[in-house]
Amino acid sequence: MNGGAGIRPAPSPWGVRLRPRQIWSLLVKDWRCLLHDRHGLAALFIMPALFILIMSLVMQEAMSYDAVPQMPAIGIINRTPDASGHRQMTKRLQADLSAGLFTDQAALLAALEAKRIGIAIVLSSPGSTDAEAIAPLRVDLLVDDMTPVPVVNALRSRIEQGWGQQLPKLLIANADPMARALLPPSMLDPTLIKAQIQIKSLYEIKGHTHFGAVQRVVPAWLAFGIFFIVLPLSAVFVQERQLGTLSRLQTMGVGNSSVILAKALCFGSVNGLQVLVMLLVGVLLVPLLGMQALSLHFDWPALGLMTAATSLAALGLALALSAWAHSVEQASLIGGALNVMLAAIGGIMVPKAVMPLSLQTMTALSPLGWANEGLARIFLGEQEWSHWLGDAARLSVFGIGMLLLAAWQLRRQR
Repeated sequence: MNGGAGIRPAPSPWGVRLRPRQIWSLLVKDWRCLLHDRHGLAALFIMPALFILIMSLVMQEAMSYDAVPQMPAIGIINRTPDASGHRQMTKRLQADLSAGLFTDQAALLAALEAKRIGIAIVLSSPGSTDAEAIAPLRVDLLVDDMTPVPVVNALRSRIEQGWGQQLPKLLIANADPMARALLPPSMLDPTLIKAQIQIKSLYEIKGHTHFGAVQRVVPAWLAFGIFFIVLPLSAVFVQERQLGTLSRLQTMGVGNSSVILAKALCFGSVNGLQVLVMLLVGVLLVPLLGMQALSLHFDWPALGLMTAATSLAALGLALALSAWAHSVEQASLIGGALNVMLAAIGGIMVPKAVMPLSLQTMTALSPLGWANEGLARIFLGEQEWSHWLGDAARLSVFGIGMLLLAAWQLRRQR
C-alpha cells in the first residue's frame, strides 16, 4: 500500500496540456515542409490569381449594366426594296451598324458561314412582295451559334427602336395634306407598329432543326470531363514511380514507350465510356426534367475522331504532368487547377458566346477551347469535316507533343 503515491492523475478530458514551445516547433516544421513544396504553393496562389483575372475579363460585359456589346460585322439584304419603309430602314442600319449590303441571300449565307460577318439581317414583308408605300416589317436575324446572346438582343432592340421612330414620319408623309394635318402619331396601323423579328441560328437553317440547350451544353462539359482524366492518371503514374514499379519494369526490359502506350489505351477507354454516359444522360435523363432531349442526328464517325483527338490531348497532358510531378498531391493539385484554368480560357466555365468579342480569341490558346469548338460543331449538325478537322489536328499534335515530353522526362530520370 503506497498511499496512492504511484497513481497518476487522470488525463484532462480536453486532452494533453498544451506546451507553447512544442507548438512553436511543430509550426516551424510545418512551415518548412510547406515552403519546400514550391509547386504546391504556386498552385495555391498563382492559379487562383490567374483564374480571378481571366474570369474578370471574361465576365466584364455579362455582369455590367453599363457595358455596350460590341457588334460584329453585319450583312443586310432587303427583299422588299420597293417599300419606302424598308428602304429607309436599310439605310439606317447601314449607317448605324456599318452593315454591308447584299443583293443575293445565298451570298449572304455564304459570308455568314465563312465568318466574314457575324450576323445576317434579312428585311422582308410578310404576306406580300408587291410594291407598297409602307409594308409591315419582318426581320430575320441569322446568327452563328458562337454569336454572343447580348449582342443579338441589343441588335433586336435597335431594330425595333429604329422602326418605331421612323414609322410615324412615314405614315404622315404618305397621307394627303388634310389627313397629314389631322393624323396624330398615336393613330398607327396595328400591323405596322411592331416589327416581326425572328432569330435563327446558322445550323438550324442548314439542318432545319431547332436544338435545345442540352445540345450546346454537352460538348463543353464532355471536353471538360475528358480532360479531367489528368487526376486519376497522374495519381496512378506518380504512385508507380514512388513505389518503384516503373524501375522494376525497366529492369525487366519494358520500355517507357510501352508503359505510356498501355496507360493511354487504358485511360483512353475510360474516356470512351465517359462519352457514352454523357450521351445517355442527355437522351434519357434530361427529358425527365422537362427539357428537350439530346439529338443524336450528327456525324458519328466525326464524333469518334474528334473524341479520340480530345482524349489524346488529355492523356498527353496528364502523362507529361505525371512525369514531372514529385508527389501524388502535387500532381492532383496542379492538374486540377490547370484543368480549371484551361476550361475558363476555353469557354467551358463561361460559354464563348458570353465573352466579349475582343476576348473570344483567347479560346485559341486552350486545348479545351479547341475540343469545345470542334465538338460543338459536330453536335450542332455540322456535316463538313473541314470546319472542325483543324481543331482535331491541333489536339492531336498537342497530345503527341506531350507524350514525347513525358517519354523524354522518364528517360532522363532513368
